[in-house]
Amino acid sequence: MRRAIARVVILSVPIALMLLSFALAYSLWPEALTVQGRVSAAGTGRPGPVWFFRSCDDPEAGGKNVAAWAVEPNGRDQTALRMQVNNAYPGYQVYCELHLANGGNIPVEVTGVNMLNPNPQALAVTAQEDPAQANKVLRPCGFTPAWGTRPSRVPAQCRAELQLTLQVEQGAAENSHYGFNVEVRVEQVP
Repeated sequence: MRRAIARVVILSVPIALMLLSFALAYSLWPEALTVQGRVSAAGTGRPGPVWFFRSCDDPEAGGKNVAAWAVEPNGRDQTALRMQVNNAYPGYQVYCELHLANGGNIPVEVTGVNMLNPNPQALAVTAQEDPAQANKVLRPCGFTPAWGTRPSRVPAQCRAELQLTLQVEQGAAENSHYGFNVEVRVEQVP
């Protein structure tokens, strides 16, 4: 009987230590790290390029994920997007495809992407135009797509896609707020 009790105790100690380490890891990140970003299209004035759709993938959505993300238009004219991630932690990643349409009446071309990330030790942010659409001239759509319009409902010749990846790095501090800006440069084409 004593041997059975000793075996149970011996097997219980490693399991208890493992559960204690998980609890300690979660207590180190009290769900307070916030990331905010702004993604805008600039260069032609109004009317012009507008953001109309986003599709984001959070690889940890089915696991331990406590982080939550949101990407929404920043203002009524849809020329900028606001991205916010709450309760993030080192190693957290989110990948987004952001869709831009030419809501103006003059053809435009995406000529580049500018990035401002003042906290590279805490955030890794990459943004690029879909390589398959490099140097694509966006023809006028003839309408301004409403936010949430599926890309398949917007003619291919008047829309482009931006791929954005955000990762929280090991240098991020708890109880912090980090920001970044991405600007898509657009020029009118004769």
